[in-house]
Amino acid sequence: KTLKSISLKIKRGLSSYYNDVGGTIVHLINIRDIQQGRVILDTIESVKVKETSALENSTIEENDLILTIKGNTFKSAVADKSVKGFVISANLIAFTLDKEINPHIISAYLNSAIGQKELQARAGGAVQKALNMKSLYNLEIPILPINKQQVFSRYLSLSQEYDELLVKEQELRRKINSAIVQTYMG
Repeated sequence: KTLKSISLKIKRGLSSYYNDVGGTIVHLINIRDIQQGRVILDTIESVKVKETSALENSTIEENDLILTIKGNTFKSAVADKSVKGFVISANLIAFTLDKEINPHIISAYLNSAIGQKELQARAGGAVQKALNMKSLYNLEIPILPINKQQVFSRYLSLSQEYDELLVKEQELRRKINSAIVQTYMG
């Protein structure tokens, strides 16, 4: 199916045109905040923006599929509860998908070698690659039956948990090594 056919709502990011020193404070998700299929909270900045319909149309809900639309590689993530109500920048686009479609599976597909190849084929620009809406609308995405989506989603969830544990383990090992060096070398 096409990305457009499985999307209930498409949200465009908010440009810097809407920045306003006297405006309302929002948490703005940018390209750097999308990593390994997740939105990283540590790097998200707060900015003041004008309250307009554009602000409302760029506000994220839980389970929205977020995609970077500029850069040499394109990254995808799924919004979780922690970023509900945050706003996406103009370098991103978000899709609220049909309830029958698991956004984590679509994100995994877009982040995979096959998905990246499809996105790169649709990207234009000589210096900086960019995706346009028409090419995204027509992006064909393989859709699994519901029962297979549930199994695959569970696998992806467990895989992500494992990756997070590995990162924590590496950080712990660095701290232990540092403490040992401190103890023995003063």
